[in-house]
Amino acid sequence: MRFIRYTGDLWSGQAVHPELWALLGMKDVLIEIASEAGLAPVVLGVPHHAGAGVARIAEGARSVKTGKMGRPADELAGLTGLAVFRALQKRNISTRLVIAAHAADHDPNKTPGSLYWERIFTGDQPLLLLELHGAAGRRLHALELSAGSNMKTNPLYYGRLLQKQIMELWASGPLWPQSLRSLAIQLQPGASGGLILKDRLETAGELQNPALETLSLIHAGQLGIAALHLEMKPDFRKPDPAHPDHPKPSPLAVQLSEALASMVEQSLE
Repeated sequence: MRFIRYTGDLWSGQAVHPELWALLGMKDVLIEIASEAGLAPVVLGVPHHAGAGVARIAEGARSVKTGKMGRPADELAGLTGLAVFRALQKRNISTRLVIAAHAADHDPNKTPGSLYWERIFTGDQPLLLLELHGAAGRRLHALELSAGSNMKTNPLYYGRLLQKQIMELWASGPLWPQSLRSLAIQLQPGASGGLILKDRLETAGELQNPALETLSLIHAGQLGIAALHLEMKPDFRKPDPAHPDHPKPSPLAVQLSEALASMVEQSLE
């Protein structure tokens, strides 16, 4: 995997800069973007990004869990990562964004010593690691927030902060479709039980992917770093369909990014 510390323009108007967009479509590239020098209180990690239309990555590696070659790609998760990065910049929160673009021979956040792992955990220790992942459209919950088995993190605390922002957006109008008004929050690290929010209803239930075996989250906890894992359905990752010639985050992705940035900002106060 080739390492690129990207220092060029991120945006051309509201669209992703063409040079950066081209990088996001490549294979076996680790892209790192930093908002400023010095201590980074937040690291955004996107370990399974792939370009538009790519369904599988790590095709040269066999999954220990399934025995199959490769794993599902988080198509265009890096686009949402850029939107969250911009929202954190607006709040003057020092941030590093680390995107593993289509790793071919390993699963980045489950492979200690990989380039993604090295860039996440090398340098100034962040106060929070937020990993962004894609979820299939058939998933029960539109969004799932967990800490995996990171015992230094209270996922319900962060989830309640996000819940407040999300529910305000749900109430604000038709931009957030009814079919996507669901948020599952892990109650405690190391378990799959969750708080399920569906529009204004709150019930107990189970997360479909609480990331209990994700090694990057566990290692962050061993270092004393809080860490979160967010699963997002495709609607939060696809480019704005109203502007097919200028790839940019959709209005829905922008809203989610602002909500996540508010959650982070409040947690750092």
